[in-house]
Amino acid sequence: GDEDLDVLKRFSDVFGFAYNRFQELKQKEEQNRELTIQNAIERVRSRALGMQESSELDEVSVALFEALGELSFDTFWCAIGLIDEPGDRFAISAQVSGAEDLVQSAASLQASVEASVTSRTIVEAWRRKDKAYTLEVTGQALTDHLEFWTPVVQESNPGYQFPQAFAEAEKIYQFGSLFPHGLIEIGTPQAVGQEDQDVLRRFTEVFEFAYARFLELKEKEEQNREL
Repeated sequence: GDEDLDVLKRFSDVFGFAYNRFQELKQKEEQNRELTIQNAIERVRSRALGMQESSELDEVSVALFEALGELSFDTFWCAIGLIDEPGDRFAISAQVSGAEDLVQSAASLQASVEASVTSRTIVEAWRRKDKAYTLEVTGQALTDHLEFWTPVVQESNPGYQFPQAFAEAEKIYQFGSLFPHGLIEIGTPQAVGQEDQDVLRRFTEVFEFAYARFLELKEKEEQNREL
């Protein structure tokens, strides 16, 4: 009857109010998240702008890793890989879960591609000028990956062992955002969603700017040495 309709209408009004409030809060959360992302990106950009010497690129890398950490990316590692094909060089700077110090490694690009299926897949994506790649590493490939990286991490972190969650993971997802001189990659316990992929792309663009600045400074330093 009319009474039932009245109850239904009141319930509908209350639900409508609650839903509108939910939408308002959701929008506010999204705006706050975007502001946090913008601030984090701006800190990396200003560190890049402040570079006076080419050696300061490492400090930009650290600023980028810290910024991603502040944005609560759930990662086993975050790495910046620089590819120099004419010079046959593949250099990596990485922040690895449980390691106190920055991990740095440089190897022959050709040897890296021959030694690891993962590296080969990544370098092939970079050669194709893809914007990004996603890998799911499991089974023997994952075991080989961890065995390869343990001594590399231990060079700057003696006695390092991968944390339990990392060492016992059945699958690791690698998402990489590519640029003309290399990549920024995260290794995570779950697939990287589109939103996080987009954020990583924005950081890649900032690092690409930093790397262009690095090349300018390096050229200037070499010219000064020749004088």
